[in-house]
Amino acid sequence: MAYQAVAQALSVDGVVHDLNDVFQTIGEAAYLLSSDPQWSSVAALLDRAVERGRSITHGLVQHPVVSCELEDIADCAVQFAADVLHALQVPGVEFCRDIEPGIKLRGAPGCWERVLLNLLVNAGESMTQGGIVELCARTVDDEVEITVADNGPGIPPGILPLVFRPNFSTRKRGSGMGLHIVESIVRRNGGRVVAGNRTAASGAEFRITVPA
Repeated sequence: MAYQAVAQALSVDGVVHDLNDVFQTIGEAAYLLSSDPQWSSVAALLDRAVERGRSITHGLVQHPVVSCELEDIADCAVQFAADVLHALQVPGVEFCRDIEPGIKLRGAPGCWERVLLNLLVNAGESMTQGGIVELCARTVDDEVEITVADNGPGIPPGILPLVFRPNFSTRKRGSGMGLHIVESIVRRNGGRVVAGNRTAASGAEFRITVPA
């Protein structure tokens, strides 16, 4: 078992090292593009994508974090979600945040950013004609409640029980792993996540509850 643990750690370190080389190449290409006004916005998007990738790989090897600031995580997740939707040419999506100051979450920042990013991008992609995605967070008694809601078409009732299963997706582009990853991270940090609709007619809502 000890040998397997060491081998796994070495394997992860090797993958992280190779990915960082890839990020370095992309970053250098972005730097070259940044000097051309026609491509400066693309260069900025690439720079943010590189930082996001480095944050993910760093999270694979970093030591556990006791707590992290939700407001900071939300800022990063919203910015990157906007970049992703721009790259996917999803028009007219607006993000609105209403987060109680001072909320901290137990766990690694990169993991919680991944949770919010997946939910925000899913919400944005569901609204093909544009719309509003709301990210809210409140402390209720000894728990933190986080909701991500949109005013899109909502989730058909028949598939609500299936959305967190691995490899389940209603979109051709989707891998079916995004919501499964969300549920896994939330559960690993002692919380739970529920999917539903804001009304009977429209608007999906994901509600996360974790210990404060």
